[in-house]
Amino acid sequence: MNSRVGRGAANADLAMITTLHAQLEYYRSQHRTRGCEVCHLIGVPLIALALPTMLFNWRTGLKLLSAGWTFQLIGHFVFEKNKPVLFSEARDPLTVLAALIYVSNGWCKLLSGQNLIDEADCSVLLPGGLNKR
Repeated sequence: MNSRVGRGAANADLAMITTLHAQLEYYRSQHRTRGCEVCHLIGVPLIALALPTMLFNWRTGLKLLSAGWTFQLIGHFVFEKNKPVLFSEARDPLTVLAALIYVSNGWCKLLSGQNLIDEADCSVLLPGGLNKR
């Protein structure tokens, strides 16, 4: 294998991780209240579950999607007083990935007895612990 190709792939991976890290930091900055975080802990999994459910039962999938987005909107408009990040950056796949990592970190903190708004994160979700603050 050409070492340049290997280095190029490694550089591309590092650039993607760095970009993902920046996206996570921005995503966190838009989700700082406990109410918003709790709404996301419920809403994001409902939305993620809705998509495959629609393949088998579109009505149930649509109900899950609607419920998930209701939680999202309550979190942002009632607690956070801002718009969801997906409204402005829906075309960026890293935004969706950041949302999933953010909620995974939230569930990890919750299940391990940590404070949801605490600075500590579960560092296993990104290579090299890049999701630490």
